Amino acid sequence: MGEPTLVAGQVSIARLHGEACWHCGAVARTLTPAGTIVHIESHQEWPIVACGCVSAPLVARDDSASRPRRHCQFCPESNADACIRTQPSKDGDVHIYAHKACAEARGVRWLYVFTTEPSPGVQR
Repeated sequence: MGEPTLVAGQVSIARLHGEACWHCGAVARTLTPAGTIVHIESHQEWPIVACGCVSAPLVARDDSASRPRRHCQFCPESNADACIRTQPSKDGDVHIYAHKACAEARGVRWLYVFTTEPSPGVQR
């Protein structure tokens, strides 16, 4: 289903274990695989499920291989316009992106902002 989506903040253990819908938390509906996530504070990949309350899976945000998108940490929309933090990784720092408005609504300061769309072939 593609690369895991990075998430931050508190997430219920039922959602992390695939026992509740990732989007709404429902447990009494039919749940189907919806991709994987990696919590920003760990490196473990968690498979998640959904009940169909959202039309597209969480990880299916990039609809064009020729035009990469920066995914927002806080909402399902693409084309994030700010970097809110970096996370060390074995391959170099991973940059975590958000829309400036999403970050500001949560009191998160951004490190830098983008003034143009990402170039084709640039990932994240």
